[in-house]
Amino acid sequence: MFTEIKDIFSNKGMNHFYISYSIRSFALSLITLFIPLYLLKLNYAIKEIFLFFAIGYLVHILILIPVVFLAKKIGIIKTMLTSIIFIISFYFALYNIQTYELSIPFVAILFGLNSSLFWTSYHLYIANKGSSKNNGKELGMLKNFSSICSALGPVIGGMLLFLINFKFLFIISSFLLLFSIYPLFKVNEIYLYYTFNFKKIFLTQKIGDYFALIGFGIENHADEVMWPIFIFISVISSYQLFGFLFSFTFMISIFFTYFIGYYTDKNKNKLLKIGAILNSINWILRIFSKTTLTIFLVNISAKISDSITNISFDAICYEKARNQGIVNFIIFREFFILIGTVFVYSLMYFYPNFIMLFIISATVSLFYLFF
Repeated sequence: MFTEIKDIFSNKGMNHFYISYSIRSFALSLITLFIPLYLLKLNYAIKEIFLFFAIGYLVHILILIPVVFLAKKIGIIKTMLTSIIFIISFYFALYNIQTYELSIPFVAILFGLNSSLFWTSYHLYIANKGSSKNNGKELGMLKNFSSICSALGPVIGGMLLFLINFKFLFIISSFLLLFSIYPLFKVNEIYLYYTFNFKKIFLTQKIGDYFALIGFGIENHADEVMWPIFIFISVISSYQLFGFLFSFTFMISIFFTYFIGYYTDKNKNKLLKIGAILNSINWILRIFSKTTLTIFLVNISAKISDSITNISFDAICYEKARNQGIVNFIIFREFFILIGTVFVYSLMYFYPNFIMLFIISATVSLFYLFF
């Protein structure tokens, strides 16, 4: 095991990337869970929060291909670095949304610009630099680093909200995000050399891949954004307890993540199928979670099954990207994940029913079986 960990760390280009991503994960973990709650506190309706995310991810889709062209022109790392301008601008706009009478669509556009610049660059970098032999272990290690750094974020964020205010939390998170870009200056730049092929991107993929990617977009955001909103408005309305719940869940998942990455390299397809079934079961269990205890237990179970699914799913994605052409597959991957994401936020905007959401998420989790 220690030899394998040493092999992973010998990928020097990844080391500084790990550090940067981990600092960024901690910075975001302080505030991300609380952004919907912040908007609720400002008396925005839940529908408006879903509209915000729908617009943000629609922007992500619209500039996806221009971002890839930008990465080709200036490099993947420089493209990633530009995202910092928009995330800090987003935080500033979000905090001052009522002071300057900013609209939800305007703030969402800043969010979408950051999202597209960072995550498109992130996936292009991992697909280019990751080891095909140890990809599962590398993804497990990356998730572990980010989970370790993120574990204390929600509980610290909750305490800061209780003791101080949202303004302080936005400032701290922004400074940490600025600090997170320093290690990226030590990462060797990667330039893309590819021929853009519309047919290869959209017309030659397996039908199961379309379903799996759309399902991932629905299920992942139902878990990361909508499930926490449900918990806060239905069961746990204390910032401290809410933050502790997610910090504790992160810490529990850390113990499983490396081993999930290890077994992903042995049989990623089998592991994804196991994760898909467990995810589906956990979504059904969420329907019946009405107390603090059941929320805690289901959240822990869901985080473990999410780790199984996400690590194996990403490992398969990066393997497909290397086999089919990194840029074309990453565009395909991001486009259809985002279709699912925009769909689920739009659906909840027009029909905000959480039980319906959980049933849909349980169903689309099984789409991973076709990937």
